[in-house]
Amino acid sequence: AAAPVDPARYFAHSTWGADASAAPPFCACVLRLTKSPLVEAWLLGAADRLATKRHAHVRQGDQEMLWYEWQENLAGRLRLLILPEDY
Repeated sequence: AAAPVDPARYFAHSTWGADASAAPPFCACVLRLTKSPLVEAWLLGAADRLATKRHAHVRQGDQEMLWYEWQENLAGRLRLLILPEDY
């Protein structure tokens, strides 16, 4: 999967600071995905997080839930290429 970085999203939500890792937030509007069980699990897991409002301290959007699903469940298994901000 590939997505451009979204630094404005990170700085706009200081509550992400406690959850932040070395992985920057990315823009979910432009993704290049390969069809695989891992990518499907990522999308479905993020949708579940959004539907159940699992992370009430951040904006309830697709970008945030995709980031949390990637970091908490798929880190090390799903490669996500974060593209430069101006991509």
